[in-house]
Amino acid sequence: MTQLERLARWVRAFDAAAVPPAVMEKAKLHLLDSLTCAFAGRDEPAAVGVIKMVQALGGTPECTIIGTSARTSVVNSVLANGILVRCLDLNDLDSSSGFAGHPSDNIVVALGVGERLGSTGRDLLASIVLGYEMYCRMPKIHLGEAWHRSATSGIVSAAMAGWLTGMPEDKLLSAMALAIPYCNTLRVSGEGSQLAAPKNISNAMVAHTAVTAALLAEQGLTGPPTALDAWSRTLMDGVDLSVLTQPPEYRIMKVGFKAHPSMGTTQAAVQAALEAYPAVKGRQAEIEGISIHVADTPFTRRQIGETARGNPRTREMADHSFAFLVAVALLDGELTLRQFANHRWTEPTVRSMMHKVSLEADPELNNYLPGFPCSIRIITRSGEHTATVPYAPGDSRNPFDFQQTAGKFSRFTSDRIPRDQQAAILEAVQGLEKAASVRELTSVLAVE
Repeated sequence: MTQLERLARWVRAFDAAAVPPAVMEKAKLHLLDSLTCAFAGRDEPAAVGVIKMVQALGGTPECTIIGTSARTSVVNSVLANGILVRCLDLNDLDSSSGFAGHPSDNIVVALGVGERLGSTGRDLLASIVLGYEMYCRMPKIHLGEAWHRSATSGIVSAAMAGWLTGMPEDKLLSAMALAIPYCNTLRVSGEGSQLAAPKNISNAMVAHTAVTAALLAEQGLTGPPTALDAWSRTLMDGVDLSVLTQPPEYRIMKVGFKAHPSMGTTQAAVQAALEAYPAVKGRQAEIEGISIHVADTPFTRRQIGETARGNPRTREMADHSFAFLVAVALLDGELTLRQFANHRWTEPTVRSMMHKVSLEADPELNNYLPGFPCSIRIITRSGEHTATVPYAPGDSRNPFDFQQTAGKFSRFTSDRIPRDQQAAILEAVQGLEKAASVRELTSVLAVE
């Protein structure tokens, strides 16, 4: 039996009724968080461009594009909503598998396929749990500086779509077998920080292709049962993927959230700056130096070596820049979407503060791994101030509850949707496991 045949059997056997209530509640949080990101990202250039393209293409109006009045085909909804969720780098973060990734990138598959089918709310949540379980189990790709993390999502998205559709084992196998050869993403797709969209559309393109593969399998098209073995040899040096078929551990419980609209490695740095802000408020001109310390890992060392991060020229670069994020947080006492408006990273006051920032690796912070701990030291003319954040708000060891997740939703959607619609969305998510159809939720996601 091939690895893919075993995986198809495992996916088919995944039992929604067996998922513990606490895990279902966690899935609700990740769904709500993803909706937050989608509404917040509605006006971003990449999202606007893709939504316009999707509307121009038309298609069966079976699925909602979040935050708009538009409806489109299931595959195009996955593309558009996938970009909406991802484009602000505000969605959740998994670092438990040894390298960072965003399993919520694939929630739009469950949402789109579930809306198309009229799936129950419980099945929607279970498919999200299934997707997280698979995504977070994926061994680290032996990149060789070639492949991007989103390459793993082709298998995950096809499995989620096939499971929700109720495909038998042989069609589930073909859904994944058809997706695997066509969903491999080069790492260069994540290096477009000076361009319009490459990183933001990477997983959405993969998920779009994977759902297409599942629809083809539903119509009887087949794929090679050896596809997963070949994929393992190509991207992972032939690693045994039997971990994917172990009994469920509900890995979603270890996935964290982001409190701030910035890259995962910067979350604790931003929080440390916000905690230090009261000590320098009104006296920012006295700051002479800002030393940022991060854990000493290959990932953070690579970021320290990327000097372009200290001189952002686009919004994408700015939300990846320790220097900008810490500087603007110390100046404003907040980090919201407002801090990115009007190319704030070019403002003389901000640039002057950025030039005072240094970034270095500190092995002592490795005691808080996995994750992205940070400490900052602010030197002023009259003394110094320090702040250390081992686990940023939302980290799996400093987790959000429903109230905190709803608070993030309110903060990032208050200027985009009316208060009564916010309340309707929160109510629909809270009661989702009892909903007879996903459409009870998607009906309140449209905005005129």
